[in-house]
Amino acid sequence: MKITMNEALATFEIELGFTLKELKKQYKKLLLEFHPDKGGCKSTTQKLNACFKTLRKSAVPESQKAERTEHYDFTTIERETHPLASRNIPAMYSYETLLKKTFDLVETFTVNDIHDIDRCSKSGGSFFRVNGKTYNIHFSYGDRRSFSMEDVTLAGKTGKTTTTMHMRVETFSSKYSENSQLFCNVLREWMGESLRFEHIYEGIVSSMQDLDKGDSFTFDGMAGQINQKFDSGFIRATLMVNGNEISVSLDTDKAVKAINPYTLHHVYKPLKELPNRLSSKHLVRLLINGQFHAFYNTYYGLDDARMDSEGYVNNPLITALEWIGKTQRSCSSLYASGDCLRFGHHSNDNNKLIINLDNRYSLFDIDAEVSVIENHMKKALAA
Repeated sequence: MKITMNEALATFEIELGFTLKELKKQYKKLLLEFHPDKGGCKSTTQKLNACFKTLRKSAVPESQKAERTEHYDFTTIERETHPLASRNIPAMYSYETLLKKTFDLVETFTVNDIHDIDRCSKSGGSFFRVNGKTYNIHFSYGDRRSFSMEDVTLAGKTGKTTTTMHMRVETFSSKYSENSQLFCNVLREWMGESLRFEHIYEGIVSSMQDLDKGDSFTFDGMAGQINQKFDSGFIRATLMVNGNEISVSLDTDKAVKAINPYTLHHVYKPLKELPNRLSSKHLVRLLINGQFHAFYNTYYGLDDARMDSEGYVNNPLITALEWIGKTQRSCSSLYASGDCLRFGHHSNDNNKLIINLDNRYSLFDIDAEVSVIENHMKKALAA
């Protein structure tokens, strides 16, 4: 009998982060209750055995459990009186503020922005809109040779696809010294300071997508050749730009895996009722629309910018992004008991929130107001 991790956790009524000793104690308790000799049935006992086998490999050592308890006590008055715990508030900030904290939303993206270190600090690079389309452009910190760009207009749509363009300078021409070998310099030489990245993206995609391996093409006066093409939609080509050899690839993927900050709340609409079985998409809809309160991570000790000093999640949108387009794996968990929802990607990632389908993010930032309330409550407790 095969049992999923979520089903086993629900059957044993236990949270991830348990020790083997705690698991055995719960196992014995359930056996005493459901064993055939106690009036139970054989099939239930077999299910309990299968659940125990599934959960046993996820048990944490006693020493680790003790260490986590020593570092943080989740029964403290501070947690119980935290403003996010009892005031039905999903976050300290409005949805608009959370978007700005999560994404780099810009009016335009110029050649001067392509290697800006500050652009690496937010989720998924920079996003901008032009001519009715939304583009995502990103690059890795310290990488001076390449960048990627994607049309995310249809992001989140079922049955649709998105295409990502990767460009990398494989060989710079001899005119560039070691210190001047930057992709932005090649782009300036090619198209000037007024270049438009959407023009590069649309031109490359339209030039390459219908060609086969070995075919030649030209884009903006530069010659290129298709090197590889696969049935999956992946295409790789070489483009010569003023003596610089640039590799260009197009990669097509499901649109449900992509993210468009401008349409998140339209694509992932609020839940009207809870389904019998929650999926990762249901979780994303709850988090994006603020249909919860008392959201915190019970694994303390991570230096996580999402959380404040008491483990409460300051920016639920970042958590939502981690679950967009993801399928549940054997090591992940997602299950609800009443209005309490617990989820995580692995045994040490244990999140908890209270579902409230009528709840929404505030229309304005309330961090300052809540801080005042919190200070009054602490003074009252100390008196």
